[in-house]
Amino acid sequence: MKGGMIINPGYFGTKGHNNTMIHEMGHIFGLYHVFKGVSERESCDDPCQETTASMETGDLCADTAPMPKSKACQDPDPVNDTCGLTQYRNTPYNNYMSYTDDNCTNHFTPNQVARMHCYIDLVYKTWVHSQRPSPVPLAPVVIAQKADSVTIHWLTPISGPLAHREADVNCRFCDENGALHQYAYRATSPHACDSSGAPDVYQACEPSMQAWSPEVNLYEPNMTAPCPEPEGCVLELHFLRPVFPDSLTIWITYMSASEKAIANIVFITENGGSIHTGPRHAFCDIPLTLHLHTTKKVKAIKISTFDGKLEIDAVQLTSRPQNPLCSECRPLLYRVIRDPPVRNQSPIRLRQPTYTDSDVQRNLRYIYMIQVEADGGVSELSPVLLYTHGEHFCGDGSQHGSV
Repeated sequence: MKGGMIINPGYFGTKGHNNTMIHEMGHIFGLYHVFKGVSERESCDDPCQETTASMETGDLCADTAPMPKSKACQDPDPVNDTCGLTQYRNTPYNNYMSYTDDNCTNHFTPNQVARMHCYIDLVYKTWVHSQRPSPVPLAPVVIAQKADSVTIHWLTPISGPLAHREADVNCRFCDENGALHQYAYRATSPHACDSSGAPDVYQACEPSMQAWSPEVNLYEPNMTAPCPEPEGCVLELHFLRPVFPDSLTIWITYMSASEKAIANIVFITENGGSIHTGPRHAFCDIPLTLHLHTTKKVKAIKISTFDGKLEIDAVQLTSRPQNPLCSECRPLLYRVIRDPPVRNQSPIRLRQPTYTDSDVQRNLRYIYMIQVEADGGVSELSPVLLYTHGEHFCGDGSQHGSV
């Protein structure tokens, strides 16, 4: 068992600190401080500096406005620091991820809730033993509106299968086009191996013990040997199912700033043949993807490098569409739940993440939620969409204000 938190007993349960556990659980489930993009930036040029609410900077939530660290239960006074004079308004001082006391903090935002769901699905998925399907992580959104109808759309689950079984087939690795996606299940090398399975390096472009690297030699643990000519240091990865390949994706998470990181990638076919692809450039923050079209099934690959600092986190082989192994998989079912209910159509079940509701009346308010149905179970409800028919919506082409 890994994880958990340690809280000073002198503060836990005391006045002003009752919400400490909620705050710390937010961190465990992937949330940052709401003041991360202001008070936790490293410089005025920090790319994570947040000037407007964004899912790409600061705390990575677009519904928490930037703010400095503060314990006041109100918008802070103007801040004059090395980055200049800044006035912060409509700040999330009453958010659980701020530093204000119990009598002020009272909520997480929808983006924070969605981030926690995604974090649990992606980081803690091996801890979760529930058989329920993964939920839709964000509220559905309005994408079209007419006088007598509204169309909504939602994201597919962030993890888990995008299809359910109708036979003894694991559809977790099949996409909607019937392509099979499989990570290497076995890795062999004279160097320490941790390249099988899904990507698990937490911070790209930083050294990690979660990846394969020529620097860690099983036979010479106290020294680093140069990669030998002519092949270099080699990592061989095997896949459970030989397939006709469409693409190969390699998560290279660290390298030196030298020449081409990959000296050669060899596809090993089912009959023992080899297909060489040659040297490749790579980047530590962007997976390397190669497309390959061959009439032979691929069962394994070999990666060669002369970069002693190269680190490989994971490798995924994707088959061509309509792979026979995915033929028994059917798209997930989505339940659309509306309040008030749709007349003469309950429950609503769909295979595509889009629904047009023709049972609406102008100026009436409707609530929409989505549930995923798969393998005889149903997921938790998605976050709520509140919609009033006839009102403007984001993306309708109208300007409703200026910044």
